[in-house]
Amino acid sequence: MSTTTTTTCVDPAAVREFYDGNGYYVFRNALSRDAIKAVHDCLERDVYPNTAPLLRHPAITKATHTYRQALDGTKFVANALYNPHLEAETEPLGKAIVNLVCSDETAVVLEAIDGEPQHTMHQAILFPDYVQS
Repeated sequence: MSTTTTTTCVDPAAVREFYDGNGYYVFRNALSRDAIKAVHDCLERDVYPNTAPLLRHPAITKATHTYRQALDGTKFVANALYNPHLEAETEPLGKAIVNLVCSDETAVVLEAIDGEPQHTMHQAILFPDYVQS
């Protein structure tokens, strides 16, 4: 059985069977490219160039960006934001994330896993591909 699918060909029974047996299921091309681009645009415009301290996870304190170096020598922001949808400094990003994770596309994949039409999302972890040379 395939471990991935797109939302245009979701077989809920197959998804649930795989998820129940393995604890995960990968949905490819499940979310709106425009919504993903909106998140990336906010990060590029409002977050990455920002030198002010922002609320961070898991410490729940404000801190500036912490950078790490990838194997190819590029740097990336390593400290995650905490609740960007609730902070004035990251409000545009928060709105873009809410639009992404609270979309019809997200509802389709969550319903495919457990058959429920509504969910409470406790956490969303996004891994944007931004790097700084």
